[in-house]
Amino acid sequence: MKTLGGLLALKWHGLNTEVPEGEFTWLEADEEVLERALRTPDGRLVAGLEDALVSTFAEAIRNRERAYWIDFFLAIYLIRIEDLDFAYMLKRAERMGIEEELLAWLETVDWAIKYGWRECDLLPENYTTYHWLAGKYCEATKGWGLRPVKHVEHPDATDLNVLIELVRKELVWDVKLIPT
Repeated sequence: MKTLGGLLALKWHGLNTEVPEGEFTWLEADEEVLERALRTPDGRLVAGLEDALVSTFAEAIRNRERAYWIDFFLAIYLIRIEDLDFAYMLKRAERMGIEEELLAWLETVDWAIKYGWRECDLLPENYTTYHWLAGKYCEATKGWGLRPVKHVEHPDATDLNVLIELVRKELVWDVKLIPT
């Protein structure tokens, strides 16, 4: 049995962007994947949050034509950080053979959120989102054992303004969601 992964699966987990047809992958579903999968109204199985993120990340690093998927991975990873089962996500990445790459990206994002402001002038329009995100992120990841190290040289993960813009584009801006 297979579940839907990639960008189309991220739509079911909060991705706010229109997803072109064909922007998905199929994941072989074992028992754990099936337990976490969502059933859509049309009967398809959509990968759970962690599986959708890992499949999106894997496709982004393996397929040059889908490298832009990393932006959507980063945005949903940060927006839904409180809902993630980190140990399960790493286990899925290990099964897909991308654990090392995923950890490098996650530790780079950890560095960007905790220390990236030292290397860039945070744009005024990003202040509110950054403070909301940093508080939420630090609380959610405190037991994860990530080391804030810049492993990946990529502007979407290392430039704090770019990272915040990715999140802002995907958020449904709501005063109740992000207090000013």
